[in-house]
Amino acid sequence: MDEYESEDTHESGGSLRAKLEQSLKSGAELAAEVAKYRAKDLISDKGLHYVTPEDLAGVGLNELEAKALELEGKKKEQQEAAIRSAFKNKGLDGDELDRAVQELLGPPSNDTAAVDRIRQVGKIQGLPPGRQDDSELFGPSRIRAAFGSK
Repeated sequence: MDEYESEDTHESGGSLRAKLEQSLKSGAELAAEVAKYRAKDLISDKGLHYVTPEDLAGVGLNELEAKALELEGKKKEQQEAAIRSAFKNKGLDGDELDRAVQELLGPPSNDTAAVDRIRQVGKIQGLPPGRQDDSELFGPSRIRAAFGSK
């Protein structure tokens, strides 16, 4: 043995493989966690209403935006088709059907930027954090949640 080798630096192939597998597993878990947070940010930034972070699980970081936009379009079409079908079953058709579908769907609410600004100001001023998952809230309810009130 020379001066750089010691008995405790030698490990069996099995233990090295186990360490490598553990390290790879840990890296994959961390990558999945980062992708989950990136998906939440992307959904918020783009104002997507139909896509959830769970929908984007397993999607690579470089493909998140394209997949999110694709899923948003598909889910929106599915929802509109289901609503349209329900109204058709109720006897509506033509312009009346289109009007009823649009009234039910309404214009998309894109208040995510305002909520994010409120949260940033709240952090600076030391307000308690609001609900972290406010995706089911809209309009004034969502703004109140961003301020931490009910």
